[in-house]
Amino acid sequence: GTDIYDQNKNILLKSLNNHDSSIIIAYGGNGGRGNGSLKNSVNQAPKYSFEGKNGEERNILLRLTLIADIGLIGFPNAGKTTLINSLTRSKYKTADYKFTTTGPQPAVIELDEITQPLTIMDIPGLIEGASTGKGRGIEFLSQIERTKFLAVVVDQSKKAEINPIDTLKILKNELNQYSNALIHKIRLVILNKIDINRTRMNSALIKSVFPLSQSIYTSAKTGENLDRLKRTLFKMYTSQSNTLQKQAST
Repeated sequence: GTDIYDQNKNILLKSLNNHDSSIIIAYGGNGGRGNGSLKNSVNQAPKYSFEGKNGEERNILLRLTLIADIGLIGFPNAGKTTLINSLTRSKYKTADYKFTTTGPQPAVIELDEITQPLTIMDIPGLIEGASTGKGRGIEFLSQIERTKFLAVVVDQSKKAEINPIDTLKILKNELNQYSNALIHKIRLVILNKIDINRTRMNSALIKSVFPLSQSIYTSAKTGENLDRLKRTLFKMYTSQSNTLQKQAST
């Protein structure tokens, strides 16, 4: 999950995506020869030697891009961490205040009848103005660029400071400021905290913001619909993987 750039030329040299990936970024110089290695039967103490040549020098930028199958984004206090803990065996810190998540939080989702688990990555909460430096979420978006798809978690309860549709619009704008490619990765909108507010939104409004997305209502606190969510994530991952394989083969 590390991208290696030539910093002076600003070009990507290689992405190390597997445990056995490698790259030579600079060649060492030729070694010199001291006079001891040059002696022979005629000249037992030569008074000359050969200097070595300098190796290459290069300014390298290493960019960590943690690889996960699914990326999870949303506002602070949307319930992302509780959701991660409920879907997996993780025990990440949760609290009743913003920004308890200070860095990317990877976790593994398992389904009994499927042997291959999925990795899901939760990043710190995005807020309005993140693209201009507010909060910390924007710092970590590069670490979910390689996910198969993204899921947005939204607090749809009446306690939320901003209504769900406006929240989605703000998130879309902040993502767009970072990279338009991330917008096209949004495949699922998770409307969380249904235990507080059971009012359903118009799905057409959700699709007006993220046209490629499906939506699902959950409660990370009570566990409502979490099994359905887990199965939806696996199904979407399989579908997306098949689509990408077909595109690669053509």
